[in-house]
Amino acid sequence: MPFDGNPHPYEPPAGAPFDQVLRDLEVARDKVALGWIQHRQQTGNRYCAYGAVLSATRCDAHRTIAALRELRRAHPPRSLMRLLPAHTITLWNDHRCRTQPEVVDLFDRAIAQRIARATTASEIAYARSS
Repeated sequence: MPFDGNPHPYEPPAGAPFDQVLRDLEVARDKVALGWIQHRQQTGNRYCAYGAVLSATRCDAHRTIAALRELRRAHPPRSLMRLLPAHTITLWNDHRCRTQPEVVDLFDRAIAQRIARATTASEIAYARSS
């Protein structure tokens, strides 16, 4: 992240595997934090959640689907959004009561969960190799 001493905030630490989904989520999150919009994917430098993911993934279908799945997983466990297809993030984003901080928070939760799963997986792999 920008203030953790890493001069290249989207590069993993030396020796860590590169996580494209994590990078895409971080880039999309920054786009939404800088400017958010509803009912359109993008206007100038303002993005909806879906538009930010498309921009971050450069419209690569596999990367887009992976990032959207992470956003879906970041919803609370009993949320209906966890059961719906990933592209329904647009419905959530465009809800009339939705706010920019809520959208940024969803990205933050998705990023944190992705990091937690990667950390757990690497710890398990390390323990098995020892």
